[in-house]
Amino acid sequence: MYTVQQKDMRTKVGEPVQIVLTVTDRDGVAVDLDSGATGYTRIGRQRGQAGLAEFTNMVFDANVATVDFNTEDVEENDAQATGKFVIQSWIVKNGDALMVAEGTLYIDPVIDEPV
Repeated sequence: MYTVQQKDMRTKVGEPVQIVLTVTDRDGVAVDLDSGATGYTRIGRQRGQAGLAEFTNMVFDANVATVDFNTEDVEENDAQATGKFVIQSWIVKNGDALMVAEGTLYIDPVIDEPV
């Protein structure tokens, strides 16, 4: 299994996020994900803690894995979560973890217009 570092992502509450991962072996050959692959993305405050959100809607096309989610689905204590998070995307094929992509996600609050 390989762990790769994702670029930091910054978004606002209620914005859609799309993560696209391209998987190759150590020789640079595309890994076919069309059959036998599953994946998920988890978001948490820090490593080792329970995740606040998990998205299992990963879509595979050849050697590309894509997951879409909306930041409004990240909640903590029954409220919209904002701030700094760890985000991990796992790709598993035929029961073997192929890779984990890990990075930092920042969700900024939206400031409403004055009344």
